[in-house]
Amino acid sequence: MGVSRTKRRLLLIAVVVLVGVVVSVRALDGTVPIAYYRAIDRQTLAIETITGPGAWTRVTGVTETPTTVTITVGSIRVPLLPGTDVGQWLELTVHLGSPIGDRMVVDGSSGEHIRPAPSPWPPDLGNP
Repeated sequence: MGVSRTKRRLLLIAVVVLVGVVVSVRALDGTVPIAYYRAIDRQTLAIETITGPGAWTRVTGVTETPTTVTITVGSIRVPLLPGTDVGQWLELTVHLGSPIGDRMVVDGSSGEHIRPAPSPWPPDLGNP
């Protein structure tokens, strides 16, 4: 007794739809630059990036060496509705395996060193 032809077709359709969804989500996922970082404690960093409305932004990679900490941030942007290009500051937390010490913090998407956040953060932009 085997699987009926109808069940095989439905299973094939379900697999094709699932693969299509996964490919679509991966196509919308990309890295975003990190603007600043600040040390919360010896093993915790807060990184500042800019994201847009409706985006799912998260830390996608942390690589530690004796001289650097490389952090990569990814964002899935789902443009379901018309919007603006206005970005919003987002703070993400990164927990390190060992204290930051004097290691350089590097943006994994560009390879550039990340500057420490200006103090005080967020900066006063003169808004009432």
